[in-house]
Amino acid sequence: EGLLLREGRAGAGARDGRAPCAAPLPARAYASDGAGGAFSFHRVADETLECLQDQFEALVEDEDVEGADVTCDSGVLEIDLGQSGTYVINKQAPNEQLWLSSPISGPFRYDYSREVGAWVYSRDNHRLEDKLSDELSDILGTPVCINTEPLA
Repeated sequence: EGLLLREGRAGAGARDGRAPCAAPLPARAYASDGAGGAFSFHRVADETLECLQDQFEALVEDEDVEGADVTCDSGVLEIDLGQSGTYVINKQAPNEQLWLSSPISGPFRYDYSREVGAWVYSRDNHRLEDKLSDELSDILGTPVCINTEPLA
């Protein structure tokens, strides 16, 4: 039984035969700028990084990943998975993007879609959480589901 951190959406996991996640780790509600609920890149990005940090810390502890370390400082989240490499997720304020550097698939730039409620890669519309879930499942050999979606 794998570490299950996100409740699957309809069809989640169907692409590769993996079962969708069943036991979610609660996501955080994203903040707004107050009256009117205006989007705030910095708040959404910071809360996403904090949410990811919490989930990665739980993941490396639960899966006992040797040599693993998770740190977040000044808008840069580093997930060192020992021999499996290091993920870096960082804020790019001028572009209002989150950038991912993956030891498996390389660099990606994600824009926050308010319509979808997720960080989305514009070239193929995949979500940051799906990329991380798929790659970590492959690395660890167990289902891993990452949640970056705001609470409804």
